[in-house]
Amino acid sequence: MLRWLLLVLLLCNALLFLWYAQREQAISADSSSRPEQVTGLRLLHELAAGESARPLQTECYQLGVFATPNEAEQAAGRLAPVVMDVAQTPAPDEVAGYQLAVEIPSEAGAQRELLDRLALAGWVPQTRQGRFLLGPFMGERARADAVVEQRALSEGLGLNSELRPIMQPGTGVLLEIEVPAGTEIGQASRQLLLRGWPGIKIEKKLCSGLAQPQSDQ
Repeated sequence: MLRWLLLVLLLCNALLFLWYAQREQAISADSSSRPEQVTGLRLLHELAAGESARPLQTECYQLGVFATPNEAEQAAGRLAPVVMDVAQTPAPDEVAGYQLAVEIPSEAGAQRELLDRLALAGWVPQTRQGRFLLGPFMGERARADAVVEQRALSEGLGLNSELRPIMQPGTGVLLEIEVPAGTEIGQASRQLLLRGWPGIKIEKKLCSGLAQPQSDQ
């Protein structure tokens, strides 16, 4: 009986030694792989001056139009908990109205005849870049009024004309913000912004690098 007990103890010791050896080997292998993973990380003190650590993936939104840079700054403040970067850009040019452009014939006689036909329709056109310009058509119905007149010139006088927008510099500023990927501007945030600035648009856009924020003048 004593002999069997001794054999069992020896077997247990052998199994325990084998388990311990395998465990140490696994720990050593794991430790040897860690330096490669650590060396691939950029620590905060390794960043260049003015550089900040960021997630690899970001999403961008464009908000506006805001009447003043100060209003845009206030709107950015309401989104501060999720915003990583923010910039203000001038609002794009706006369509102020429309005009019709008619090609000017090269012959003087044809030009006089065209002016007479336009006069019968009630037009004394401006001349610019080889075209007679009719208009401007302004107001809320500017485009619709211009299209009606274009059709009348075509059907009544046989004249072809080109509908052209009249552009003017935009007023106000747009707000461009950058947020971590997966961070949506939810319904609550949208309502918060719309309560302060009714009518602004909130659009998702491609991230192409935000412009430097402009100083408030």
